[in-house]
This record gives sequence, structure tokens and C-alpha cells, in this order.
Amino acid sequence: MLFGFYSFAHMPIETATLVTFLRPLLLVPLAYMFLNEVPSALRILAIIVGLIGVAVAVGPTHGLLFPAVVGILGAFLVAVTSVQIKGLTTSETTFRIAFFNEVLSVALTAPAAFLLWHHVSIERVIPLMSIGALGVGGQYAVVHGFRRLDATLAASLDYMRFVFAAVLGALFLGATPASTTILGAVLIVVAAAFAQFENRIAGIFKSRMIAK
Repeated sequence: MLFGFYSFAHMPIETATLVTFLRPLLLVPLAYMFLNEVPSALRILAIIVGLIGVAVAVGPTHGLLFPAVVGILGAFLVAVTSVQIKGLTTSETTFRIAFFNEVLSVALTAPAAFLLWHHVSIERVIPLMSIGALGVGGQYAVVHGFRRLDATLAASLDYMRFVFAAVLGALFLGATPASTTILGAVLIVVAAAFAQFENRIAGIFKSRMIAK
């Protein structure tokens, strides 16, 4: 979380979001090694197509090497956490996993928060509290998703976050999406849908091949 916040603070929102989408690719070998999940070729293809969509939407960037490295390290740690979450869902409840995540987050960040504390205006209190509330809700949803889905499938659906970020950025930050952003978003939606319904798509394709 700390690495992610740093990259978002020092990079454009689209670029920082792009870096976070390395986690599905990082999760594939981790899920294979620790969860014995063997991703299908179709699912790997969907993940790659989604990553291409993000790259198309963001385009080339320069002078952001260090924030990008920090963001990549954060993406790797999130991928490791995702594997742990998937493993814990076999014995722990969704609420318990999310609860300990938030409690330990407070315990680990509180010392730095006190040392680096500065005055927070009233106008900033509500946005800060909303980040915490939405973060807890998002974490609960992520854990529940990993409980219901394979780790690689749940991670592939994470590409939809870029679409949400682009829409919300346009609504609240006045950022007008470029044509490349729209094209990338289309690729992302297609990749996420393909990953979600890969079994059904493969079944249709197989039945047609048999019919021929």
C-alpha cells in the first residue's frame, strides 16, 4: 500500500495504474508455485491482452524510473499477498482476513504517521476518511472474490479498475480521455470478459470443432 501511494503521488494516475497491472502477470507463476493453479493458455492470453490495452491507453512516459520501480515492487508484494489471501480463504472467513489486514496496516503505519504528522484541514478530513472506508470495502470485496474464483482469474478482472479510473478521472478531475485511452479501455473490457467466460467460450469453440 505504501509503495502504491508513493507511485500515485509521483506519477500521472494513468501511468501509476499501468504499473499496478503488472500484478496479474506476476501472480501467474506465484499461483502455479504455491497454489498449484495451472492457468490455461486462454487465461494467460487474456491477461496479456489486458496488459497491452493498458499500455496502449497510457502510451510512452519518460523520467519516471524510480516511481515506476517502487510501483513495480508494490505490485509484486500485492501479488504475494493475493496468493496468501487465496490460501487463507480455505480456513478463514472473509471478514477475519480483511480485519487483520486493516489492523496490521494501522499498527505498522502508526509510528511513521506520528513522526511525520502535520495539520490536516477540515476540508481534507472527509476525503481521507472516505479513502479509508472505501479501501476497507474494496479489500473485503477482493478477499470475497479470491474465495470464489481462481487467483489468476480474480487478478485478470482487476484490469477493469483502469476503466473505472479513466471514467472517474474524467468526471471529477476533468481529464478528457484520448482516443488511445478509449482503445485501451476496449481491449481491457474484452480481456476481462474473455477471462471471466473462458470456459464457456472454449466449450463453444470445441463444440463447433466437433460439429465440423
